[in-house]
Amino acid sequence: MASLRQAARRTEREGDSDASTLRWAMQGVVLVVVLALVAWAGWTLWNPRSFPLHTVRVTTPLVHVTQEEIRRVVAQFATEGFVRVDMDGMQKRLEAIPWVYQISLRRVWPDVIEVGVVEQVPVARWEKGGLVNEHGDVFNPGSDDNQSLLPLFAGPEGSGKAFVETQKELSTMVASIGLQMRRIELSERRAWSIEMDNGLLLSLGRSDTSPRLQRFVKTYAQVIAPHVADIERIDLRYTNGFAIRWRDGHAPSA
Repeated sequence: MASLRQAARRTEREGDSDASTLRWAMQGVVLVVVLALVAWAGWTLWNPRSFPLHTVRVTTPLVHVTQEEIRRVVAQFATEGFVRVDMDGMQKRLEAIPWVYQISLRRVWPDVIEVGVVEQVPVARWEKGGLVNEHGDVFNPGSDDNQSLLPLFAGPEGSGKAFVETQKELSTMVASIGLQMRRIELSERRAWSIEMDNGLLLSLGRSDTSPRLQRFVKTYAQVIAPHVADIERIDLRYTNGFAIRWRDGHAPSA
């Protein structure tokens, strides 16, 4: 009887060992299959031919930039496919288009790249060439023939931001008397001077530009406007008034 029980226990242990071996074998097979599927999925996603880029969708209205310019840049990256496409490189290349200020990109499954474009907004012509945008940055669009009505800004390199802030502050004042600024100059000593569209030249100096120009605006209609043709320059760098330089050296008769 003892030998029979021992034989039974031995048979049971052998059966457990076989079952354990079978489980390990099955788990190994499952692991291999999973790894194979993962490898296949990774290869499929990484293969540009599996998910090619077919569509470029511009999501914002365009004024200066053309859709053809956008598509031409995207096409240079499209061969990498939907998954592998270099979004950072594409964005940098798109933002190198002269009239582009900022680009946003988004993948839309399965084959679309959406492009959002923020265009440059010019507020002045830069005397040394190019245009000044609303952030004070100078950019070169290649041709500024259509921007001839913008004021001309002359100043040291890197002074674009100061110009934009000053222009915003002063343009509203002169507009209230029907004038526009034709040319704005910032000297190396940081002194401002303005040429109006009627030929008037104003010297504002380095400080208190707003109150000085406001003094000019308040007196323009009665004191200055009747003699504009005879005035060469108005110096506003005074505490309580201004000085007029007449074209022929003396004031006209009343």
